[in-house]
Amino acid sequence: MFITHYLQQQQCSFHLGLGLENLEGKWKKYPGALRNRLIALLVDRVELRHDLSHIEATIIWTIGYKQVININRPKARFNKEKYWQPEEDNLLRMLWPCSCY
Repeated sequence: MFITHYLQQQQCSFHLGLGLENLEGKWKKYPGALRNRLIALLVDRVELRHDLSHIEATIIWTIGYKQVININRPKARFNKEKYWQPEEDNLLRMLWPCSCY
């Protein structure tokens, strides 16, 4: 499997004239479709686990290496914040009086 992916990488590099050296420096210059293709060649899959405050992403690279990324999700503050400012509330009540019960 690794050999297949390695050959695909080499073909991609040869056909598109990319060269995988200095990839970090060239990355922003590549179009999105090309970046996606390169990532697809390098990443086997991503497994996600989550709860209300945390996301754990496990990246399984084509060479078998596993990389775990932990992402903290901020708590939603819907009940602590008002959606509208008082002047916006008044304007809404004025424009749509029948919907403000």
